[in-house]
Amino acid sequence: MVSPPHYPTASLKPQREESLRSGHLWIFSGALQQPPHWIETGGLVDVKSASGQFVARGYYNPHTDIAIRILTHDRDEAIDASFLRRRLHYALELRQVFDPAQTNTYRLISSEGDGLPGLIVDRFADILVAQVHTAGMERLWPLLVDVLQEEAGAQGILLRQCVRMVYSFLSIPGEAKKRAFSSTSVINVKPCANMPAINVS
Repeated sequence: MVSPPHYPTASLKPQREESLRSGHLWIFSGALQQPPHWIETGGLVDVKSASGQFVARGYYNPHTDIAIRILTHDRDEAIDASFLRRRLHYALELRQVFDPAQTNTYRLISSEGDGLPGLIVDRFADILVAQVHTAGMERLWPLLVDVLQEEAGAQGILLRQCVRMVYSFLSIPGEAKKRAFSSTSVINVKPCANMPAINVS
């Protein structure tokens, strides 16, 4: 039997786990017994109740009011490339409602709505435009590049940096940055409804 993955732990104050068990995806700093200084910014963390029971797993940021953003409530689910692949598969299934003959542009990943807090991905034909808004998702970016290209059939990915996060992107490995950009120069875009097709070059 495979043992569940282990990550550093942050403990909640008494009764603060109820909202998480109801599906809430954020933990504010005031809900923690003490700031987990031993966890680096953006690092993965197991959230436990005041009595020591596993509640959820997410990533931690000591510099924001939302201290932890939840990724899973399954203690057996590791946060790795397979996890990201499962989330992307689910998002792709939901987007099958779009008729490719009518449009090839839509939001592929919508942050918490698709189980990937801090990540926005828009599809423009075969090109994906990604926005990373949190330190935790930034740490997962090198894995995300490969998963997005393989599973979404993207010819290239443009990483659009948020102004307030630019300082933080310096930590993304250069190779992960380089692989996120496409050499494609022309994108044939079909907007929704009756809007005319757009040629982006």
